[in-house]
Amino acid sequence: MRADWGRMAEDYLSYRDELALCVHLVDSRHEPTALDRQLNEWLVVNQRPFVVAATKADKLSANELARSLKVIRKTFDGAEIIAFSAETGRGRDELWARIARATADF
Repeated sequence: MRADWGRMAEDYLSYRDELALCVHLVDSRHEPTALDRQLNEWLVVNQRPFVVAATKADKLSANELARSLKVIRKTFDGAEIIAFSAETGRGRDELWARIARATADF
């Protein structure tokens, strides 16, 4: 099942010319998984525009979140990272602004 999902996702990401930006969701409570790293590598190698949304930012203390974001930044060197919480709205405006910039000239 996972292999089929991976092929479907790759096909979608590879051949969608109208795809202006990928939002890569990563759980901020944990180090990026092997699948997170694999997707990031694929996005970079295939030169697809993306932003990393470090989700569930509200579940961590300020110090824990800072440490987590440091690990995520190190793992995804050079990627734009936005701390995001659907619960509190943290990062929502920043993420929407990033999406708007990506689609403005599309």
